[in-house]
Amino acid sequence: MNGKFALALLAIAMLCVSALAQEDTANDRYKKAMELYLNGSYEDAIGVYNKAIEIDPQNSTLWRSKASALRDNGKFPEAIEAYGKAAELNPQEKGIWNIQGFLLSELGRYSEANEAYDKAIQDDPESAGAWGNKAETLDNMGRHDEAVRAYEKAIEILDNPTDSNSWAGKGYVLMKIGKYDDALKAYDKAIETASFGPSYMTEIASAKAWAGKGSVLNKMGHHDEALKAFDRALEISPDYSLALEWKGDALMDQGKYKDALIAYEKAIGTDTIFPKLWYKKGLALKALGSNSEADVAFAKAKELGYQE
Repeated sequence: MNGKFALALLAIAMLCVSALAQEDTANDRYKKAMELYLNGSYEDAIGVYNKAIEIDPQNSTLWRSKASALRDNGKFPEAIEAYGKAAELNPQEKGIWNIQGFLLSELGRYSEANEAYDKAIQDDPESAGAWGNKAETLDNMGRHDEAVRAYEKAIEILDNPTDSNSWAGKGYVLMKIGKYDDALKAYDKAIETASFGPSYMTEIASAKAWAGKGSVLNKMGHHDEALKAFDRALEISPDYSLALEWKGDALMDQGKYKDALIAYEKAIGTDTIFPKLWYKKGLALKALGSNSEADVAFAKAKELGYQE
């Protein structure tokens, strides 16, 4: 065999072995990172994902997995960037824009969140989840009539009278635009249909519906009934942070700042990574005259990426 030809074959073989070893190394690191992530060691998982990405920077799965670890570690701005990179590498991958929208919304970046949900809907016009999330964001932007239509679109897509979450979302927006009687009807429908879903979703759907009903009753001035509804929600799911948050909001509206602070702190004990809860805790502390403690809470919200 010609010496140069044999040498070329050997070089090709070595390149193949090297490529396979590199691929195995990236895969091994991915597996290690996943193990760390599932054990709740998010910071360590992020470090290992970074090493895997150094080896295979065009791998969208690695970027998306890193984004999930960043999200669960409370690093929402960095998670948004990583999800964006995953979407850039694999535009066909479903679900990324929906997650992006949620994170942007949690940071108070509602206009960007709305754009993300539009992209999610463009990818999948029949995604009831994307329409529902868009509705909540539109509500936060003050575009209440559009929000109601978006929730109705979600319900229409599902074509399922047993969809508790969409009824609850619609009730929330109707409450925001002052249509309290219609909102109560929607929440009652949400409570009625909560038990129709999968068993693992029944508890959270029921708690969310009762909490929402409590918010409407509070807006209507039925404060005692409202607190009973919140207590019912927390009886169903004691650690449900959204119920605690909404109870805190209602207590703030009633001027019960100390009780509101307790509710927000309990919510933070359940979901420490959500910046909006820290911001609301700051508002309660400020209302109580505890300005230095309020500043600490506001700083924590800002550290987590919250924008006023």
